[in-house]
Amino acid sequence: LHAGLYLLAWVGVALFEQGTRLWVLFAGWELVSTAGWGLIAWGRGCSPRSLHAAQIALLTTRLGDVFWVAGAFSGGTFPEGLWLAAMVKAGLFPFTFWLVQAMYAPAMVSALLHSALLVALGVYLPLKEPFGGMVSQLPALWVERTGETIGTVAAIGTLLSRSDKAALA
Repeated sequence: LHAGLYLLAWVGVALFEQGTRLWVLFAGWELVSTAGWGLIAWGRGCSPRSLHAAQIALLTTRLGDVFWVAGAFSGGTFPEGLWLAAMVKAGLFPFTFWLVQAMYAPAMVSALLHSALLVALGVYLPLKEPFGGMVSQLPALWVERTGETIGTVAAIGTLLSRSDKAALA
């Protein structure tokens, strides 16, 4: 099961990376989200806590999908939608709660979620074609203030964290 979910995740990353059409990017990101859900849920033997963490991750990343669809198909009138989708799926503030819950999964799953899958794709999305101008469409001050707020809150959260894995998240 783990090997299949890892393979599904990497196929999703490949689709996202190589895709140039909206539906291909979306399909790749969905494969990654689905694989992440499965790895969180079954990483520790399908315990109630791991199922709860997986459910939170699944529901929150669906919120990212709503923003994705709204932003991608708005005809350029809602570029913030794609930006918000990236923030939700990457687990950036104020959407960090799902990523902290996902840290209950084993370290190899946590590392995969952080380094290669959802977080990295969320950061990469604003730079990805066909959205290359996505960041330039947003007001510079908005982007700057968002980055400052995320950095400050993340630093405070890290200092207050009681677990190493939660501090990493």
